[in-house]
Amino acid sequence: MKPVLITVTVPVKNEEKHLRKCLDALLYQDYPNYEIICSYNRSDDASLEILEEYASKGLIRLYRDDDGNNVTSRNKLFRESHGDIILLFHARSIAEKQFLSTLAKKLDENPDAAGVCANIHYPQDAHPISKAVCVTMHSWLGGHGTSYRRVRNDEAVDCPLLTAYRREVLEKTGFFDPYYNVGDDADYNERARRQGFHFMKTPETRHYQYMRDSLPKFAKRIFVYGMERAKVFTHHGSSPKIYLAPSLALLFFTATLILALARPNYMPFVQLELAAYAIIVLSFSIKEALENDLSLLPLLPVMYAVEHFFYAVGMLAGLIAYAPGRRHAHGTRPTTQQT
Repeated sequence: MKPVLITVTVPVKNEEKHLRKCLDALLYQDYPNYEIICSYNRSDDASLEILEEYASKGLIRLYRDDDGNNVTSRNKLFRESHGDIILLFHARSIAEKQFLSTLAKKLDENPDAAGVCANIHYPQDAHPISKAVCVTMHSWLGGHGTSYRRVRNDEAVDCPLLTAYRREVLEKTGFFDPYYNVGDDADYNERARRQGFHFMKTPETRHYQYMRDSLPKFAKRIFVYGMERAKVFTHHGSSPKIYLAPSLALLFFTATLILALARPNYMPFVQLELAAYAIIVLSFSIKEALENDLSLLPLLPVMYAVEHFFYAVGMLAGLIAYAPGRRHAHGTRPTTQQT
């Protein structure tokens, strides 16, 4: 019996640096029945030339989406796909050779799973900051309860990242919502879970992703993540509570600091909080450095602090900006079927 067709979708914008590695790895899969379709969104680099080169050889199908964004590009690719399994992939990710075959096997073995994703690791040639970002976000302290956390066994997850979805699930749940900038996957998975679907993550394969390679880029991205998670929270009225933890911790620390400034005898409590946080961060930094790369140890405490602070601030800003009573001030939310 012929294996089911997998469609790999890759939206592309300004991905010249890693695009060839991404496509070459996808073309080298051991799975016998798949297609690769890419969308080009207006870029400032040579992404289009690279895509046209691969398309001219019949290696990929290419679509233009000059006026769209990442979300509308995903929806366009889903609608142009032919596969029974549709993989959402990223142009900065490098898939292992058995990546597609493993995901297809997991869906076959778990008929109740609506989609499956895999662990993410860093490429060996990535920038040290990019490696540290990857380690931070995929550790327990940096990604507990989120789609980034690595798993050691097959596990159910609430919000899978770069997922192989069953086609019928995408068609039933309405694809991705352009109302979101980077939180569209969180919104989609929340909608799917409410319709009774569930997702899983497997450690049996992985892909390697080039993540942000500077502190300002990382801080900005994490702030946006916080804002978008708040948008999901205010729209759906609920979300896994773990996403609120950094903001609650920041509010508690701020309240304690204000109290200590007003009444200096409370300053030891502030010092205790800072010491406890420093010990926790340093402990996890040592653990992750030993398990990954000791040379990353000086960077990891900084990355944890940046992630926790900017995510917390972004979440708080989002909760204010997207509060239900203020939603119309930020534009009308499109329907989930819009492209």
